[in-house]
Amino acid sequence: MPAFEGKLSEQEILQILATVQSFWPEEIYTKWKQIDEKSY
Repeated sequence: MPAFEGKLSEQEILQILATVQSFWPEEIYTKWKQIDEKSY
């Protein structure tokens, strides 16, 4: 999003994502992790 360009560092973005993911139910996190691992 251009309006946020340069506002957050890479580390801050990762911290926000980790915080959001910490609220996911275990089933959703597990499915996301499986999909993420396949992308490598």
